[in-house]
Amino acid sequence: MQTEEKCQNIYQTINYALHPRSIAVIGASPDHLKIGTWILRNIYLLGYEGKLFPINPRYRGEICGLQTYSRIVEVPGEVDLAVIVVPNDRVLEVLDECARKSVKVAILVSAGFAEFSDEGRELQNQIKSLAREKGLRLIGPNCLGVVNPAIGLNTTTMPMMPSTGTVGFISQSGGFAGQTFLTARRINLGFSKIVNTGNEADLDATDFLEYFGEDPQTSVIMMFVESIKRGRRFLELAQKISREKPILCLKVGRTERGVKAALSHTGNISGSHEIFKAVMRQAGVILPRNIEEMFEWAFALANQPLPQGNRIGIVTNSGGPGVALVDACMEQGLEVPELPLQVQKRLKEILAPNAITKNPVDLTFASDFGVYAKCVEIMFEEANIDGILIYGVFGEDVWRHILNMPNPSPKFRERLEKVGRENLKYWSDAIAKTFTEAIPKIFQISKKYHKPIMTASTSAPWEDAAIRSLPENGIPFFRTPEAAAEAMAVMVKYSLHKKRQK
Repeated sequence: MQTEEKCQNIYQTINYALHPRSIAVIGASPDHLKIGTWILRNIYLLGYEGKLFPINPRYRGEICGLQTYSRIVEVPGEVDLAVIVVPNDRVLEVLDECARKSVKVAILVSAGFAEFSDEGRELQNQIKSLAREKGLRLIGPNCLGVVNPAIGLNTTTMPMMPSTGTVGFISQSGGFAGQTFLTARRINLGFSKIVNTGNEADLDATDFLEYFGEDPQTSVIMMFVESIKRGRRFLELAQKISREKPILCLKVGRTERGVKAALSHTGNISGSHEIFKAVMRQAGVILPRNIEEMFEWAFALANQPLPQGNRIGIVTNSGGPGVALVDACMEQGLEVPELPLQVQKRLKEILAPNAITKNPVDLTFASDFGVYAKCVEIMFEEANIDGILIYGVFGEDVWRHILNMPNPSPKFRERLEKVGRENLKYWSDAIAKTFTEAIPKIFQISKKYHKPIMTASTSAPWEDAAIRSLPENGIPFFRTPEAAAEAMAVMVKYSLHKKRQK
């Protein structure tokens, strides 16, 4: 039977998987198109510094320059983590050898279990029983395993390492866990750890929620789930953990057809979504409606201070988006108070004569982005404002478009020479410079006053260097004013939840 220590100390157990001193990859081969070799190669190339052992009974010599072993029991010294990529009919035999080697945790990448057939479900029950009898903990089967960017550990098939950060991610879907790398890279979302739990024959999402609740490197917990196996324990943990760390949970399998798809994917049964939503909200869990919201909200919660109230300031370059932000804020239960007269007076001193200073503060297409930063600081310093939404961040490239116009006509080239290319370049560079200089200032203002700032634009391209620098400086960027307002509302509601729990 499992030892009492292993049953009780889930944090220490999971730490063997996320901070392993040694790893055996069972199923690696010289064929670089095989998944086992992909995983071995990723672990080796992406920076893992511990001991690494390829295991395959059919090969001698080296794989990826590493000495191979026929069986894990032949490996010298201890093995903390085994990554198993063998046909499902060999898994019981391999797990038995892992238990004899006193492996702490095994990741079962192998598929063909409860998600596949009744026979597969029976086989999954057998591996679960064997693991419990031998005192071996399992992640999976039908999963890609774990990622710990801080130590260069990646047992997945994705040949890249996500940025190091403070978001812990639990995903029951292996494909989604892998695709996370690309989505997170776009918005500069950094992770403490990523875990794919698969079919959850042993360690499940609830275990990893407990782990991330204790993990000092994790400040925000993000989850992608199809079902929760131990609902009561999960809710007990969520209620406790959400007092200190926000938990975002995206639940799929919300419809009857989705429930059936979840059953065929992981072999677990998903219950009523309405009940799920009610109990999760009661426990303080944040429920994004889609993948994009989950990532964006996690970024905001991980990088911005929580607002202490719901009074929101708006700075915009145009009246229409300002009105849209007011509507979105009011619909989310936020207030957009008119600024005091003394604050408006200070704003008028730095703005154009036709600017509107009541809130929204409408700059009427100001070309100097540094003015946005000045407005934000005045509003935080002198008005009772809890957070600020900024609309109208165009980036750098828009100002250079006329200089880099594709396939210009002869007439355009002729007139450009008359206007003066250098004059246009000076103008575009000067405007772009105000943007790049203002972004770090805005982040510092947020830190100085310990109040959140969100930015939005419907037109700025993600590939623009200045736009990329927003999340690089910890400032959330959204495609629409409504998305920015809703993210601010999520932070306000979570802040209120924390206050109620104290």
